[in-house]
Amino acid sequence: YPLSLCILTKAKGTRVSMPMAYSIAMIEHFFNGITPLATGGQPFQAHMFSKAKVKLSESTGLLLTNLIIYFIVTTGFSIVGLVYADVFVSAAAAWWIPIIVIGYVLNAMVLVVMVLLGTSRRLRSGLVRFLTYLCKFSIFSFLPPKIESLQAYFEQVQEAFRELTRKKWSFVLALISKILSFAFLYATTFFI
Repeated sequence: YPLSLCILTKAKGTRVSMPMAYSIAMIEHFFNGITPLATGGQPFQAHMFSKAKVKLSESTGLLLTNLIIYFIVTTGFSIVGLVYADVFVSAAAAWWIPIIVIGYVLNAMVLVVMVLLGTSRRLRSGLVRFLTYLCKFSIFSFLPPKIESLQAYFEQVQEAFRELTRKKWSFVLALISKILSFAFLYATTFFI
């Protein structure tokens, strides 16, 4: 499971040893398991990368690319699973059908939003405009001096994402490693 992030880390040229990258990648499971809605893994990985002297924008680009690979693979497996949709639907109660459809739609939407976060200048400028709008409210009075640095951060994250996706072989290798890890994960429940 952690190999995809290790491959991306090496492809990016990040100055982190492979054992350290592997450890950082494995932390995700623990912190996803102990935080609400499984949201703690990536922020803690970014924190651990920063302790290893990696810029936050660089680690965010790595983690975003790895997350997109995760969504590509899980969405791909679920689409392949549609081959057996008639078997699943016939065995499921009728009230499950809308939940299944909603799940597919939400997964596809999350994948699209993640790709847009990594590529869209329009979305980036929209985020900056939204943060600028929030500055009008006193509760966000700390934001105005940080807007420029946040804009630079968003730009650096997108540049890191573009750089990683341009390295086709590394991206494909990371994708294949994630496909294999999920194939083995899903196969264990079948064989058990």
